[in-house]
Amino acid sequence: MRLCRFVGNKALWAALAAMSLDAAHLDSAEVSLAALRMTDKLHFVQHVKEVPSREGQAAEMAMMRRRPEEAERVLL
Repeated sequence: MRLCRFVGNKALWAALAAMSLDAAHLDSAEVSLAALRMTDKLHFVQHVKEVPSREGQAAEMAMMRRRPEEAERVLL
């Protein structure tokens, strides 16, 4: 995150956002999406952070990645 802030390049922010979402690091994803001004995805990440259980968060993230079978498996 420090490198992205120092350089200020959108491509770096996008790479950080993609890696953060893939690894389910929601705090980093939130910062990077805010820097990219992707408000729709930012609101979704904030929604996921409010889900109380880890399983629920994992299922929401799977749905964001368009993997409904994985989300169903996590919840079952």
